[in-house]
Amino acid sequence: MEDYIRAAQKYLLPLLLSPFRDGCRNAIADGRVLTIHGRWNDIADSEHPQAAALPCVFYDELIMKYKFREVRMISENRDQPCIRGLETRSDIKFRLSTSLEEGVCELLHASNLVVPDSTFSKTLALMNTHVQSVFTKAWAYGGAYSYYQVGSEADPFGAMTQCVEDGHGGIGRPAWHMYNYTNMTDIFRGKAKRQYMLDHHLQVKLVQVCSSVGHGE
Repeated sequence: MEDYIRAAQKYLLPLLLSPFRDGCRNAIADGRVLTIHGRWNDIADSEHPQAAALPCVFYDELIMKYKFREVRMISENRDQPCIRGLETRSDIKFRLSTSLEEGVCELLHASNLVVPDSTFSKTLALMNTHVQSVFTKAWAYGGAYSYYQVGSEADPFGAMTQCVEDGHGGIGRPAWHMYNYTNMTDIFRGKAKRQYMLDHHLQVKLVQVCSSVGHGE
């Protein structure tokens, strides 16, 4: 993955239009901010394997474990099922971005970033020169291998060679935190998908933390 990161930042990032590259002053996020790509409109009623959305308890687990004080979500509109629960929490500040320009800025400047099964946000994560931690599902869909383990040799975004089961010992930045959760690859549609995403009894477990470079490299 290290080569992909270098290529994205060297060749793709300079090609971004000025509003994306230079107009992002409000998107700068420190280590207490969690930025979420809340993909929704195109997957709400879809049966595509990439439509297996992250449940809301996934975000709750990250907020609790890493003590984030602000959450910024990027989604097309307010229909994303997890928005209501996040914006009514008293322990965090919540901000929703619905425009493409704001969304790209937030994803490019996030320090702590949640990416679903999405080529869009994963590519922007590679271009992000600020990101320290990326949180995602351990298994994704795409490429020539159908389902693949994120960070493995089958990952279309490249392999990560430095991994530990927990913590950050010996892991460079950005560190990718891979999680399993209940019914992770099951695909729901419409009302059933909303019910699944809002189920607070789902179990979320960190599988491993990986990077393409070791600490200090």
